[in-house]
Amino acid sequence: MKEQLQDLLIKSLGDLIEKGLLTELPSKIRLDHTKDKTHGDYATNVAFVLAKQTKSDPKKLAQTIVDQLGESELVKKTEIAGPGFINFFV
Repeated sequence: MKEQLQDLLIKSLGDLIEKGLLTELPSKIRLDHTKDKTHGDYATNVAFVLAKQTKSDPKKLAQTIVDQLGESELVKKTEIAGPGFINFFV
C-alpha cells in the first residue's frame, strides 16, 4: 500500500511540474505510518520539503498537492494537518 501511495504522490507531483507549479521532484518522498490513527493511516511532509525549495507556503502547497491527487480507489480521504502535513486515510 505504501508503494502505491508513493507512486500516486509522484504522479501528482509530476503533473504539477508539467503545469509549471513545481520545478522538480524532491530527492526522497517520506510517507510514514501515523502514530495516531485519528490522523489517518499514512502521512507525508512533502509539502514542507517542496515549499522550502519553492519558497512558498507549505499549507497552500499541501492543498495544491491534495487537489492534484484527485479521486483514487486507494484513498478514502486526505486531510491537511497543521502547517502542511498531508494525511491519507486508506
